[in-house]
Amino acid sequence: MTRVLASEARLRAAVDAVQGVLWTNNAKGQMEGEQPAWGALTGQERADYQGFGWTKAVHPDDIEPTVKAWLAAVAEKRTFEFEHRVRRRDGVWRDFRIRAVPLFEETGEIREWVGVHTDITEQKAAADKLRESEALFRILADAAPAPIWITEPSGEVEFVNAAFAELANVGRDDLMGHAWIALIHPDDLAEILVRREAARAGPDPYSFEARFRRHPEGWRWMLVNAKPRIDASGAFLGYVGMAMDHTEIKTAQVHQQLLINELNHRVKNTLSSIQSIARQTLRSDDVAPRARDQFIERLMAMSAAHNVLTSESWSGAVIDDILREALRPFADDQDPDRISIKGPSLRVEPGAALALALAAHELGTNAAKYGALSSPGGRVSVEWALESDKHAMVRWREWGGPEVVAPTHRGFGARLLERGLVGDLGGKPELVFLPPGVEARLPVRIA
Repeated sequence: MTRVLASEARLRAAVDAVQGVLWTNNAKGQMEGEQPAWGALTGQERADYQGFGWTKAVHPDDIEPTVKAWLAAVAEKRTFEFEHRVRRRDGVWRDFRIRAVPLFEETGEIREWVGVHTDITEQKAAADKLRESEALFRILADAAPAPIWITEPSGEVEFVNAAFAELANVGRDDLMGHAWIALIHPDDLAEILVRREAARAGPDPYSFEARFRRHPEGWRWMLVNAKPRIDASGAFLGYVGMAMDHTEIKTAQVHQQLLINELNHRVKNTLSSIQSIARQTLRSDDVAPRARDQFIERLMAMSAAHNVLTSESWSGAVIDDILREALRPFADDQDPDRISIKGPSLRVEPGAALALALAAHELGTNAAKYGALSSPGGRVSVEWALESDKHAMVRWREWGGPEVVAPTHRGFGARLLERGLVGDLGGKPELVFLPPGVEARLPVRIA
């Protein structure tokens, strides 16, 4: 008797600990006795739920399948698991998951059944909402013209849209796992796998450019972007990615580069032709040798700037590169610090780059002929700094050369600096003839 009482006490304790509505049935699967939890849930009195009266609280559409499944479990003496709707005492229908287990006598016969109803209404609503969201995503993904996929944390693909399957010309199931790797050009595969592994260890967004095999057209250039999926707890769920076909863009870029290279080649040939014509034309005794040399030197300065811009596809140039090329003819191999060039890495527009090259050439020519570079101890400092989001200021300063005397008239170089280059530089240069050395301020429009 003591053991029975202890067993019943444990059962009651378990009933109180379970988050759900607990009930008992007799060996035949009929509800009998007091069922306070069921009564509290449904509002039924004891006389209402006895036997199979409890089914009156079950949704009419769920009664027959519930009773059929329940009687089958009772007959087979096995655990019963089911879901149905129950009307709460306030008249609201709620979804419940049911689990009932038989308690056996020592003879092996069922003594009674103990079951629990767990309210899963919110859980089912959330699951339904998630399914609706996933269904909507799949509809939208299949409507997208670009390949889209989702991976598991391991990197294996678990979903691809219609465009991805169309690209590969295979069924979606044939792209699951790591099968998509077979689509990538062998020359592009190694780098992609390295990037993917590095990103997955993060996880971080990653992108790459590669050739994908598209049947029957052949290889297509795809730009791929992938971002990690993170749940509300911060756990990494995998990646979602998209690939954009930019084969036409790549083809256009190659064609554009060919045109740029051809244009650059023709411009360089034109400059060379102009230099040759100038040498032949200006050989006359009526032309001063110095004038001829200055003209050719200015062409050479433009050519040097042109070479810098060519290497940058005429998208602009770094100030440092332009100045070093323009002042290279005036550099002293025995004293490399004689001309100091220093400043932040700033890019200037193509027109400003050419103008800056000509300005630096004229200043260098003047310094070599009359200023700091005309004597062994002379020095030139060229520094620049950002003055606004659109302009920088280049400062030229000379010292250590002959004492400077302001000229009585402006030569070609001074006129070029103060008037001819204003529009291309982006501001009016200032040229000052101070006794210690010439100083200049060149405003430059940055890219």
